[in-house]
Amino acid sequence: MKERINFRHLLAVALMVLAFACKEEKKEPQLVQEESEKSPHIVFVTGDEEYRSEESMPMLASIAKRELNAKVTVCYALDSTGIIDPNRLDHISNLEALEDADLMVIFTRFRQLPEKERNHIADYVESGKPIVGFRTATHAFNYEDPSLGILEQRMAYQSIWPTMDYSPWSF
Repeated sequence: MKERINFRHLLAVALMVLAFACKEEKKEPQLVQEESEKSPHIVFVTGDEEYRSEESMPMLASIAKRELNAKVTVCYALDSTGIIDPNRLDHISNLEALEDADLMVIFTRFRQLPEKERNHIADYVESGKPIVGFRTATHAFNYEDPSLGILEQRMAYQSIWPTMDYSPWSF
């Protein structure tokens, strides 16, 4: 009987050790990032009157902020009173945010931006940084010159966006 008690004591001690060894420790999440882990800055450029980029891109931006701890900026087509107006083709707010962006996500359609705003996008493109284009990014801009035919207009884009290859068959 004495052997049986020792075995039970040994079993009880082993179970206690096992229970404490498997106990999950609660660790506080580390909120401090190392300097090498700088949060990315993602700029979302919206502006289309058909697919509602002004609604979908802020949702994507909030996911990027939550999941990647990214700094996000959403640029909208605004009317003269500051209200989002996807039908306004000649203005997108806050494009200067592209100056320190790590990624541009663009979802625009047939925009006709003034040179100052267009230059923010062109400078970003020329920098070689990554770009993600959604749906209408293949026809994000539309600068018409009535004195030119459609082929000449398409080829004229090459002088505006020198890094792009505008072959007649790519439209």
